[in-house]
Amino acid sequence: MPTNNRNTDNMVTFWVPAKPLRPGESLRVHYQIRFFRNDKQLPSGGHPVATFLGNDPHMKGAKTLVVDFAGDGLGHLPAQTTMHAHFTVGAGVHILHSSVRFNPLKHQWQVNAQILPARHHPRNIRLFLASKGKVLSDTWLYLLPPQKEAA
Repeated sequence: MPTNNRNTDNMVTFWVPAKPLRPGESLRVHYQIRFFRNDKQLPSGGHPVATFLGNDPHMKGAKTLVVDFAGDGLGHLPAQTTMHAHFTVGAGVHILHSSVRFNPLKHQWQVNAQILPARHHPRNIRLFLASKGKVLSDTWLYLLPPQKEAA
């Protein structure tokens, strides 16, 4: 279900009843949508909770990316823990700079990156957090739009 911009994403769900309906017959359904931000059933590691993407003010064509990670496994680590952002990017995408910092007010780790998108095609970016060789978060995945052509 395409949308005209990323701010109007569609969420789709459907049911297939055990017994097909006859014309004129109604079906009553009950459902609940859960978002996992603070769910106690999540794995104890971290998970992405917010993504921000904008034009980088210092380099034409580049993007500034901010991804926040939270979760009990991350929030209780000491602020001085050496944390690494591990990126995997599609062809033509360049990570120009990245850093990770702890936000003590929110008990979250924040990744900041300067990214140069591919020229003509959208490409995937994957990101997870690790420390001392141990993966500490789920993998965040994003489809990065291509660079805009110069006018």
